Amino acid sequence: MNLEKALRFGDRIGGHLVTGHVDGVGEVVKRRKNFLQVKLPPPLARYMATKGSVCIDGVSLTINRVQGLAFEVNLIPHTLKVTTLKRLAPGAKVNLEVDLAARYLERLQELSMEKPSPLQPAEEQQQHSEDIERAVYDGMQDLRVRKERLPE
Repeated sequence: MNLEKALRFGDRIGGHLVTGHVDGVGEVVKRRKNFLQVKLPPPLARYMATKGSVCIDGVSLTINRVQGLAFEVNLIPHTLKVTTLKRLAPGAKVNLEVDLAARYLERLQELSMEKPSPLQPAEEQQQHSEDIERAVYDGMQDLRVRKERLPE
């Protein structure tokens, strides 16, 4: 297990922002001395970007390359020394946490476009769809009432 102390309010931030939540499970595709390639679940692909961040088993890393449903990271000697990542081999399952900034950007875009996130539970997605349908129906009713009030 990889653990770090949480920041205290007012502490200087010197890396990536992470929460410790698991967004999905990936699979190690390739592993060399200082290199790791991971295949990720399709819903998480949208959050991966070169030079963005990702947490693998609780270790925050910079993404070196993204290709389809796979991403690559470089592992520096210090990271290999102080984490469990040195034990990973092809086929190993790893917990993934997506970039926090990417999550917030998606949420802002989602709110502006009224589109549910694939990470939302199905019940919330259904409720969101019903809310949109209700708003569209109410808007159409409002337009009918206004049309009826217009003089001919």
